[in-house]
Amino acid sequence: MKPYIDSLSLNTGFSISFNGAIIFENNSLETLRSFTLSNKDLLMIFTFILLLNIPVSVDISTSNDVYQITDFAPSKYQTISHNFLNFHKIKIIEIPQKK
Repeated sequence: MKPYIDSLSLNTGFSISFNGAIIFENNSLETLRSFTLSNKDLLMIFTFILLLNIPVSVDISTSNDVYQITDFAPSKYQTISHNFLNFHKIKIIEIPQKK
């Protein structure tokens, strides 16, 4: 998020990012609130999507990385991100465990 903050000159205040999943202080990038899904929850959701054959693209984002889940349709997120993030293509079973 730092490149976006810098390019928009948001050096003070707070940012709500990733659809409200993370709230952080702009200057220090200190995370004030974070809500993320567990791998078990993700797998349950992905299984449901696959069973229903729902056409969807899935990206999992962290502060610096985006994981495009190749079990689903390709995402357009990389083309609009201005290469500020590191992109990885992975399968569902390769999703990194939360630390």
